[in-house]
Amino acid sequence: MLSHHRIGMAAAATIAVVLAAGTVAQAQTPTQGFITSFEPAGPTEVTYPTGYTTGSLLFQDQWSGSGNFPRVQTAAEIAAELTAAGLNADNPVHSGDQALVVSKVDTNTETTGYFVRNTFTTPNILETATKVTVDFWARPLSSGLGADPAGTPAGNNKTIGERQGNVFFGVAGDNDGSNGATGGQRAAAIRFGVDTTGSDPYTNVTQRHIDFADNSAGVWVKSGVLWEPGQWYNLRMDLDFTAKTYDVFINGSKANTSPITFYHPAATSAQRFFVSRGTNQAGVILDDISVTPWVEPPPLAGDFDDNGVVDGADFILWQQDTNIGSLDDWKANYGMSSATAAVAAVPEPAAATLALGMMLLTAGGLRSRRHSAVR
Repeated sequence: MLSHHRIGMAAAATIAVVLAAGTVAQAQTPTQGFITSFEPAGPTEVTYPTGYTTGSLLFQDQWSGSGNFPRVQTAAEIAAELTAAGLNADNPVHSGDQALVVSKVDTNTETTGYFVRNTFTTPNILETATKVTVDFWARPLSSGLGADPAGTPAGNNKTIGERQGNVFFGVAGDNDGSNGATGGQRAAAIRFGVDTTGSDPYTNVTQRHIDFADNSAGVWVKSGVLWEPGQWYNLRMDLDFTAKTYDVFINGSKANTSPITFYHPAATSAQRFFVSRGTNQAGVILDDISVTPWVEPPPLAGDFDDNGVVDGADFILWQQDTNIGSLDDWKANYGMSSATAAVAAVPEPAAATLALGMMLLTAGGLRSRRHSAVR
């Protein structure tokens, strides 16, 4: 005898097939705030006011900082550098033909790590926004050929550092972003961390983990998501400056179960995006950064279980209790999510009707087989 649970699973599977055959809604590109993909000036670049040239990031598009500086490089240049270090040279940029390489500049010596930041230009809608979304792509690097187990950062003849991990990113206030600086407190941060064993910090890595900064839990907290060098990760932070909390999403999945307390609760606004790399850390490649006002989507009609998606599960709930909402709302928004509802076209009514019919037929067929089995 088939249960209603199994009927619901079959119906959901039917909807998944229908959705796969339909048109996928495209998200709208943000137009406010700070947005960059480190591309040259031209129609492919979304930064303001100009594009990027290859070489040091210093003073380009309001980037400033101290110590050695990250470099804007083409895909071919990054691939050549990775190859020389014995690392995977595939997919050196996330999009376009340029990205930001946060690693050593000089092949022989390195006296400091990096602390760099971009000042959001005026008029700055981010300074007055109470909710901000930070979204970017990062590819962590690991130590390559010539890593020196003796621990010296000099003379390794490569620009990729020797230690893994300890590269972090986030949003801060209006000056250098240090915790105690007035107006420059870090609000939120996420990093590629590592666990090591023994006295060799270069090769004895036991775990690579993605962490977020939580002031109420001793700063760095493991997200539960592990990272691998050479892979691109989409990292997102949704900040609430009123509540002094934020959420972290890794490759689209929420990493925290409860709101994360700001890195420094005194932070009042988003005025800088910062990148920090410890001395002689292998580094990371960054691409497609956006810091934009976060507008919480309105409730989505037809989303009866309030999970942000109008799908087969909502129809099952409606079957169980027709007073839960309008079936017409479900039909109109079928296949939509809160993230795309405001920017995507409404699905064709025929598609929702077809899906509904297929679900009813599926459920009816299963019930018929169930009754036959009972006989």
